[in-house]
Amino acid sequence: MALHDAIVMGAGIQGCLSALMLAKRGLRVAIVDQRDDVLTGASLNYEGRIHTGMLYAMDRSFATADRMVQDAVTFAPAIEAILGEPIDWARYRLPGSRYLVHRDSNLKAESLQQFWTQIETRFNEAFEDPSLHYLGQRPPQMFQETAIPKEAASDIITAAFDTAEAFVDQVAFNALIRRAVEADSRIELFLQSRVAGVAQHQAGQIRITLTDRNKQKMALDAETVVNCLWEERHGFDQMMGLGVRKADESLRLKFSLLVKADPFLRKLGSVIITHGAYGSVVVDDTSPTAFVSWYPACVEKLIAAQAIPPEWKSPLRGVIPEDVQTRLLRDNWLGFQQIFPEFPALKPHLIKAGVIVAHGRQDIDHPNSGLHERNEEPIASNGGFYSVSTSKYTSSGRNTLALERRIFGDTKLRVSNLTHR
Repeated sequence: MALHDAIVMGAGIQGCLSALMLAKRGLRVAIVDQRDDVLTGASLNYEGRIHTGMLYAMDRSFATADRMVQDAVTFAPAIEAILGEPIDWARYRLPGSRYLVHRDSNLKAESLQQFWTQIETRFNEAFEDPSLHYLGQRPPQMFQETAIPKEAASDIITAAFDTAEAFVDQVAFNALIRRAVEADSRIELFLQSRVAGVAQHQAGQIRITLTDRNKQKMALDAETVVNCLWEERHGFDQMMGLGVRKADESLRLKFSLLVKADPFLRKLGSVIITHGAYGSVVVDDTSPTAFVSWYPACVEKLIAAQAIPPEWKSPLRGVIPEDVQTRLLRDNWLGFQQIFPEFPALKPHLIKAGVIVAHGRQDIDHPNSGLHERNEEPIASNGGFYSVSTSKYTSSGRNTLALERRIFGDTKLRVSNLTHR
């Protein structure tokens, strides 16, 4: 007899929320991940931006923006439902960001304003449902034009907009999710355990084969398996007959920097130079560090979708050579200095690497890049095997509700009816 009713492959935000949902439905759940802790991969290595769709104006169909609006207003209510309690989002929410329009942006300010007005309308429509909110708030405006920051080069930045698009403090928020996972007696963690294969087994069971932390091979069986892996998800989908990768899918190795937040960065605040191969800064007034990412300096490789190249594995484990760290600090500084002439030399706190999984072989500065579209169907299944395409951190809550409906045919998790401000 199998010791578990369900197995979740991957311990990122999507895997943890999926496991908590399954446990709430009374299932005994195993979470398998090759890392030594939950929520330490892509779920920790980026900004924590809860996307509103504003960054996806290059998808003229509005499909990506529409999905991001729905995901954004469901993110917090869904997580409250999964955890079974209201959350004080002010503890985890970082301030909104300022969008800066580069003179060479793929879209000019006028076009962005027209697109963002549609987004604002969708948010206002969503907020008519009292159970929905954006990180505990219902902002009356999603964006407003403002003065170009004095720190920016006025011959390069042509417009500036204050937005309600906010972030979560990933360290603090992930700790909240981790505590819920560890406290649930129906969830068992198999960390430092790498999935080697997945296949149909006997009597309706699916077998996961893996190598554990002691390099011993073992197997886990369950009637339900949920694939929430990140860069390796498609390979196991293929093993379970969910088709092949799309021909244009690609992987990118992307670094991100946590640096010491000096007075200049604190005064600048959170900014994103939008719709091109530019960069972003995220500043938390309560943290001694800031997130910095100049895109051209941080994307190391762009390759056709495949198994993770051997040379990527060390950076993904956090082993980044000193010369690479030096280059990243220098090139990020040079990139931002084009925009902000007084941008300070960067003092590192932590440099991390992750993988971007996306459609398209063209990079973000190309008008037809697949990175401009994040509107795929999130759940695929074959029998008791389910695969979740997380897409963005923002999508994880709503994806979990969709997964519950796909597995059980209904949704017992109900979003909170609390009135948030």
